[in-house]
Amino acid sequence: MPTSATSTTRGGAPRNSGLTLVELLVVLAVIVVVSALVVPSLQASLATSRLRAAARGVLGQARWSRELAVQRGTWVRLRLDLQRDAASSLIEWWERQPEEGDPGWREVTDPWGAARPLPPELRFDRLISEDPSGEPAVIFGPDGRAQEFFVALADRADRRLALHVSATTGLSEILSPADGEAFEQLDAAATAVGP
Repeated sequence: MPTSATSTTRGGAPRNSGLTLVELLVVLAVIVVVSALVVPSLQASLATSRLRAAARGVLGQARWSRELAVQRGTWVRLRLDLQRDAASSLIEWWERQPEEGDPGWREVTDPWGAARPLPPELRFDRLISEDPSGEPAVIFGPDGRAQEFFVALADRADRRLALHVSATTGLSEILSPADGEAFEQLDAAATAVGP
């Protein structure tokens, strides 16, 4: 029997050893099955990453709002726009305009204060806001404290993360359902927002 890379057929003609059509089809079938298993988990992972990035963006704005309030010695408000197709967060600060004479909320012109839209597949889902105006907002005082604030962000698959601002310290954090009781208590006390 020959031991080279070629073999002979019954008629004695050399035949190249290689993959047969059946072997190629088996390999392709294995690739298709593995892809069918991997792609959904990659899509879920990407969706979770987008949700985390959005939550970190709102968290960054909350932390910056608190810092700005302390630095300027004034009130700073992080306000949410709950529109279904264009949800966003915006930072404003309280000041008296000399020419107008009336105090009011003014948009922060720094890029951190600009409105930050949520990706279209995300929404603000549940909310606890003690803002006196009734708007979905959290106000930070000159001493860094704020009112109790909780907002849950959700995606189309109802994966959720939440921003929580402590009323006693004004410090903010991201909570997830994995945080157990801390998340569940706030989530149960929150009201649904949007359609």
